[in-house]
Amino acid sequence: MALASRRDLVDVHAAGLSTDGIGYATSQCLWTKGFCVLEGVLQDHDLGAVLFEVAALDEEGRLVQPPTMFVDGLLGSQGSSRMCDLGLPDGSDPHRVGGDRIWHLDYEMTELGMSVVPHLGLVVKSRTGGIVHESGMPEDEGPELSEDVCSKWLNIFTHQQLMLVFCLGPFAGSLELQPFDESCNSTEIQVRPGTLVILRADLLQHRFSAAKQTYCLSCFFQKDLRGSMKWCWIEGV
Repeated sequence: MALASRRDLVDVHAAGLSTDGIGYATSQCLWTKGFCVLEGVLQDHDLGAVLFEVAALDEEGRLVQPPTMFVDGLLGSQGSSRMCDLGLPDGSDPHRVGGDRIWHLDYEMTELGMSVVPHLGLVVKSRTGGIVHESGMPEDEGPELSEDVCSKWLNIFTHQQLMLVFCLGPFAGSLELQPFDESCNSTEIQVRPGTLVILRADLLQHRFSAAKQTYCLSCFFQKDLRGSMKWCWIEGV
């Protein structure tokens, strides 16, 4: 594998920009390098409230280790040592979990993702439910992969176009992005709490790691309605 280049810069400072302005600025980065690093999407005091709700999910036993077979399609074995599927953000999922703060951030990710799409010429039909990821070393090999779970994630990875990854904290971490052509250099992005990375999931592998236990929230935008057993129809497409 080619050596990774390290990167600490922010591409877009979202504070003060309109949603369409954020979308246009983000799309320029996605056109040139396949990813964009944004800050200013959420205030610091809101992050604390989101982490409080993540702790509640953990107490309820909703953070579980995923099957090893598909973690590389998420945030890697160290970035997705445990995860929780929040359900769909459009109010149609009776099994949706979490609280108001994390639901608000999940909704904002829909708005930000869709602000980018018109400037890229992508055909996006749906997005998956939000997923909370816990970083760390997996305790074991994880549960067996069932046929239903395998079908769900195979469809998601087949139809994915964009992935949004929001670092919730409480600590910083790094996101390594590697083109599927492994002869190309990878890029290692330093992400702080409050950093949002929007990336072309159909072009880049993505692995998150942190020195201390840290959480991220992610979702995929897809080109096909069949991309998940649970999907959220996006209006206007």
